[in-house]
Amino acid sequence: MEHDRRISKSKLFLIMMKIGCIGFGGGNALIPIMQRELVEETKAVKSDDFDEDVVVANITPGALPVEIAGGVGSRLFGWQGMLIGSVSMALPGVFLTIVFLSCLSELDKSITRQIHFLTVGISAYIVCLLMDYVVSTLRRAKSVSGLAQVWLVIGIVFLLTCGKTLYRLIEISSPPLFGLATIHIFVVAFFLIFYLHEKRGFLRQTIAATLCIAYILCVGKGAFLQIPLMFHITGALMLLLALNGLWHSISREKSWRLVPMTDVKGEALAWAIFALFFFLPALPVSSDALIYVSSGILSSLMSFGGGDAYLTVADGLFVETSLITEDEFYGTIVPLVNLLPGSILCKTLTGVGYFIGQDAACSKWGAYLMAMAGFAASLAASCGVFVVARSIYRAFQQLEIFQNARQMIRPIVSGLLLTVALALFYQARKLGVAEGMGWESAGLMLVLSAMNGWLYFAKHMENLKVLLTSCSIALIACNLMSLPS
Repeated sequence: MEHDRRISKSKLFLIMMKIGCIGFGGGNALIPIMQRELVEETKAVKSDDFDEDVVVANITPGALPVEIAGGVGSRLFGWQGMLIGSVSMALPGVFLTIVFLSCLSELDKSITRQIHFLTVGISAYIVCLLMDYVVSTLRRAKSVSGLAQVWLVIGIVFLLTCGKTLYRLIEISSPPLFGLATIHIFVVAFFLIFYLHEKRGFLRQTIAATLCIAYILCVGKGAFLQIPLMFHITGALMLLLALNGLWHSISREKSWRLVPMTDVKGEALAWAIFALFFFLPALPVSSDALIYVSSGILSSLMSFGGGDAYLTVADGLFVETSLITEDEFYGTIVPLVNLLPGSILCKTLTGVGYFIGQDAACSKWGAYLMAMAGFAASLAASCGVFVVARSIYRAFQQLEIFQNARQMIRPIVSGLLLTVALALFYQARKLGVAEGMGWESAGLMLVLSAMNGWLYFAKHMENLKVLLTSCSIALIACNLMSLPS
């Protein structure tokens, strides 16, 4: 798709770097920030095109913000733009991961503490942007009935996904009723759209409701129906019915067409060369280099469900296979990737590579080379799958069912963002406990979020000024609250 190139490659690089530097709260938290920067302010891409990249990124494995950044870059500058967008988005978090691992033994605890305090202000700023996305979604509902439907979708998605965080926040130790992952929400949504896109009789609605409830109970955290056979039967029936609906839509619709694969081949080749460029120098560092990079690519392809879910995958592929020790993974990597901005997937693979290189070569250079090989593998796997999935999506995007899917993506993401906002408050609460502040840190974040909203919406203050104000107040207030009484 061609666009008026209203920004240069250097501008694209700087925008993505800036977003990557405040990339706290998970991939979905960055969607409204990227939309404001790329759609509303610079008008680099159209809103519909940005929404398309969000849809594809959410239904494919890999690092979501990196995929969206690469998708936007490819629209503007082809494979070069895809490399620029994705690399610059992931670079801040990966760079900080390597720096912290390099300086870990010399790093003063007081510095880490101040970084924790800064994250309270950053998180409060992000909550403000999340609410902006939700409000804009509600404003786009054209009719009263449409508004009611959007509210319903947002509410259902929030209720189905917030359980784990809500229970942690109010200190309930039992498993939550649902606590669905993002991929489960999209499975249910696409099933309903594909199966009920035309005929919505009582029988079809009953079948759809029964299957959705069964699926939710199977994958939810409450362990209501966690029976493997039940899950496989339910999933198979949903897949068959959804494909049947898709087939009927394709057979009646004559406007769809297969898109040329030239761009896909070029972008896939660019990512293969990119991965090899960083892998070959790391090959002599360790005999486990090939296994590590292969496992890194495989882990990226298995990374449905967000950053927390990826850590489980990484445990199985790197810790259980003894590529790194449990202490290195859970004692250093996991706390670090949750502290720093950026994609958890990219930071985790970078950290794992660092330890493999350090253990094998007993040198910082070996650690750096292996870390960069992991970084390249995470980007290549994520964006490689993304470009193929987007090509398939574009072939069918004119179908009515995909038009319906595009209309539903913003309400679904809005519901997910409410869960992200809740998770940010939980992280602030957790930080307060660790630093001796109790609930005060969460209360401070709530006050800062309200203040940021006032500055952002009522006073129309620039993003950077709002962020700096929030961080400054958080830094001062947290230091005062943490003083011994």
